[in-house]
Amino acid sequence: MPWSEKHILQFRAEANNTFNHTNFADPSANLNDSTFGHITAPANGNRVMQFALRF
Repeated sequence: MPWSEKHILQFRAEANNTFNHTNFADPSANLNDSTFGHITAPANGNRVMQFALRF
C-alpha cells in the first residue's frame, strides 16, 4: 500500500493504574461505626488499559 498524506495510521494507548498498585482510602472517621479506624476500601480501581488503531 502506498503511504501518502491521504493514508495515515494512528495508534493510541491509554492506561490507568498501570502498575496495579493499591492506594488505600482514608480510614473510617465515624465514632458510632463498628469499622471506626479501619480502611475498608481501596481509593482507586483496578488496572484499566485501552488501545485504539485508526486508519
